[in-house]
Amino acid sequence: MDRKLTLDHLQETFEHQARELEGFRGLDLNQVTSAHRWSLGSQLEHMLISNQGIVQAIRQNLQNAPASSAPLKTTFMGRMVAFMAGPKGNAPVPAPAMPKNQRNEPEILDQTIASIRDILAALETAKDKAIESTKMASRLASWMKYNLADAFLILAGHNERHIGQMAAIRAKLNVPS
Repeated sequence: MDRKLTLDHLQETFEHQARELEGFRGLDLNQVTSAHRWSLGSQLEHMLISNQGIVQAIRQNLQNAPASSAPLKTTFMGRMVAFMAGPKGNAPVPAPAMPKNQRNEPEILDQTIASIRDILAALETAKDKAIESTKMASRLASWMKYNLADAFLILAGHNERHIGQMAAIRAKLNVPS
């Protein structure tokens, strides 16, 4: 994969996700529809937990990553996780990433947007690092290993999945976007 194009696309994706989340400002984050078991707030809390955990592991692994300008490569495991966590996947939610609060305060939206800004900052640091060859273990299953390029793709797809689910909830509630 072309390094610059892929990293630029990821940057645009995360920036778009932050803007999309701004569109949920002012909504009742705790309302649940019959078609969805999680409220908007639960979706945000789950994204926050996932984003923070993965970006923390990315940052730790970036500290020792050598410089690189090589084309990006993904691993089989990373592609599988990205698919399962992404918009077309149906991976079950691991217990550590399960929302814990029955009700969420409006600040959860700001915190989740901030977590995407943290991903963007880590992505900026990663642009000249060997993210294609620096491996990390999944924080949810230590036997599962993938590279840092995979981790960014997993985050992008996972966020996209939940933002899409939130848009479906908003539509079900008949709230304009």
